[in-house]
Amino acid sequence: MLRLGKRMNLSEKAVLKDAIHWQEELDGLMRQYNESKLTLDHFETLADRMEDIVLGGENLTETLHGNPQVLQAVGKKLSSLLRCHRMAVSCNLSDLGISKTHQIVVQLKTPTVSRELDTAKLSDFHAKSRLLQSSLISHLTCNVIQKMSPSTAPPMCHPMHLFDAQSIVLDLSHLNEAIHREPPNYLVPEPLLPALAAFRYFTTLDFDAGHLQIPLEPDSQRYFTFATPFGPFQLQRAPKHFANTTIVFNKILIELARKLPTGDVVVLNDTLVLPSRDTAEGLAQLARVLSALAAFGLTAILRRCRFFELQIQLHNWIVQQGKVSSIGLPFRLPVAAGYRLVLVISESSTGKTFESLLRKENGTSEVIGRFAELRRQHDGHDDKTCTRLAKHVTESIEHFRQFLLFVSFEVLVDVSIKLEQDFRKELLQVQQFDLEIKGKDACIS
Repeated sequence: MLRLGKRMNLSEKAVLKDAIHWQEELDGLMRQYNESKLTLDHFETLADRMEDIVLGGENLTETLHGNPQVLQAVGKKLSSLLRCHRMAVSCNLSDLGISKTHQIVVQLKTPTVSRELDTAKLSDFHAKSRLLQSSLISHLTCNVIQKMSPSTAPPMCHPMHLFDAQSIVLDLSHLNEAIHREPPNYLVPEPLLPALAAFRYFTTLDFDAGHLQIPLEPDSQRYFTFATPFGPFQLQRAPKHFANTTIVFNKILIELARKLPTGDVVVLNDTLVLPSRDTAEGLAQLARVLSALAAFGLTAILRRCRFFELQIQLHNWIVQQGKVSSIGLPFRLPVAAGYRLVLVISESSTGKTFESLLRKENGTSEVIGRFAELRRQHDGHDDKTCTRLAKHVTESIEHFRQFLLFVSFEVLVDVSIKLEQDFRKELLQVQQFDLEIKGKDACIS
């Protein structure tokens, strides 16, 4: 701890205070979970790793992404700026902020959630899974989840999937269907385009859809319980794949933008775009925005951010070097009444797959976007086909994310009825989108 503190030029008093606070936190956790299979070694190993991330920041410059020429020129200044505002940028779950202005409140359309949520399947997890154990410890230490006693745990426990130590993903599909969705605030880019054309550089701050940055209202936390071999746990912050997380986070960013000087930022769904005429202006702007983020309790995800790019896309337009060009899509938000959006997933005999985003009214259709990818060889097994198609649907939705985030749309895909349920389970990474899956033979007119 002292070694890391000296490297960050912290006073001995500050280092001692942090060390005592850290030890008290670990001691409290050990007392709380002394009957579990988590040992002191697990906590100390995690503590060492987190200290290096929180206090060290040695690899900060390696995580920067953006225009390489500009980053080379201003790299030291940008790195210094980010270190001065560590509260506003995150490299890891351990230093992720939490909103001081909003919280998520769950309101159901019906009094109860589907009974399919009553039982969580634990077959995917080995009781001694170190990855699961490490992930739970990490989330506990960061106050993202809390452990429940079996007697107090609500009867609805979501199935849980684990992708890595950073990602506990709940199957919230039934809850997402049962809630009242928050109305979104749509960005209308057209009035901004002439002004943006005057700027040369664009920095994009990404917040990973507000993932774990919004507290759940205490009475609403009971809707986010999940079971593990170590007992039931409950989320205290809104997960990425809950339908209202990004919508509420978008409203937080709009409120933050109103506190900043006019022209400092543009709110694009769950990201902030900072336009600047030169690097000096961009760095000053970034300093103001990072200070505002810290005041709001928010942190940008550094590995997802882009600095001083020469172009930016806002829905149907690209702004670059003083010019505004259309990408050829007639799409507008909000979607006009009577229109339906359909994402069509198909495979051609040439070995490529295509996804066409369609807009339909009165039986007519119009292609508003296309995304193609080489089809990989597969062995023809149903389960592999299901996984492959689901991965491709996920990539397609992410490709059209700017257009699909706050709208309802249908996904037409060639999946047999017997595989449809398995196919839906494969789409956890896009479950927050308001989508309806239909077979390829469904009528779309």
